Amino acid sequence: MGKFNLSKIRGTEGLLNEDGGMKAGLGLLNDVSRGDMDLLYLDRRQIEKNKRNFYKIGEIESLAQSIADVGLKQPLEVKPIEGNKFELLSGERRLTAIDLLIEKGIWQKVIPCVVTVLDKIDLPLDEEEKEMYSIITTNREQRDYTDGEIARELQELRRIYKKLKDQGVERLKKADGSEVELKGKREREVLSETLGISTGKVAQFDKVEHQGSPALMDVMLEDKISSNTAAQVADMPVEVQEDFLQKMQAQKKIEGKDLKKYQEEQKGLLSSEKEHATLQKREVEVPEGYCYLDGENWKQDTEGIRKQVRIGMLLQEEQYFQYLNVIRQLEELIKNGESVIGSTKENHHNL
Repeated sequence: MGKFNLSKIRGTEGLLNEDGGMKAGLGLLNDVSRGDMDLLYLDRRQIEKNKRNFYKIGEIESLAQSIADVGLKQPLEVKPIEGNKFELLSGERRLTAIDLLIEKGIWQKVIPCVVTVLDKIDLPLDEEEKEMYSIITTNREQRDYTDGEIARELQELRRIYKKLKDQGVERLKKADGSEVELKGKREREVLSETLGISTGKVAQFDKVEHQGSPALMDVMLEDKISSNTAAQVADMPVEVQEDFLQKMQAQKKIEGKDLKKYQEEQKGLLSSEKEHATLQKREVEVPEGYCYLDGENWKQDTEGIRKQVRIGMLLQEEQYFQYLNVIRQLEELIKNGESVIGSTKENHHNL
């Protein structure tokens, strides 16, 4: 794409520094506040939506009514592209609401926009990284963000912040003019401060990203599971995670109660399998003249003795020798029993 000469467009005279660098950026990179900036008024046909914008568009009717009642309180942010057109960086919900008003014949005005020329942003990032950074940091509106949106923001910001720190950048300005310190801070703290969420919330997303299966990350990005529930799922082995998600395919939203029910069912299944294995072991074909003995029998038969010995007792010397003699007799009995059963197994495959 050819260089875009912003200085030749009406209404942009105050957007450039003396050296031609961008003065725009809504407080991200300099001390100029939104209120101090000049606006460019664009026809709707000049503005294109951004395919890289991953934020969900909702509650358009109410926003459109608000704009119709009190006007557009916050300008859109755009970047110049070819053909005397501009692409959105922030404000897709507002633009969608304006589209609705245009369709109804209510909005017939041009749209106020702040222009950001990515080449002029003084950060050691490539154009795509600058664009994504602008999309994320200028789209923090006063609304609730889904966990899927936050997860995507964290993925992008981790990559961008790592590159900035590696390039020696120590601090950045947020949209409200406050600074985010990069130097000497843990990544989790920087992300928490940038997005206005707790470090605990960031930790949940970290767990899903590092311990969760790819399928778990996908369903969270699709907003089919909350970060809280996803973090609990990530505590399970990957193969169990995938089994759980497979069983939840029909669910529009996976809730904590679904996970609890699954875990209870798994616990019951394991218990049943263990019980079945025990029964199988007990249901051996015992030849005539034999009795079957296993660990469970032994545990039951010696329970009373073990309880008495557990609390401790005194034996006279003669009694102690008798005790040792009984133990040796038991050892010999069991040893002979094993040899008898071993020979019996050859003739009785179910033993």
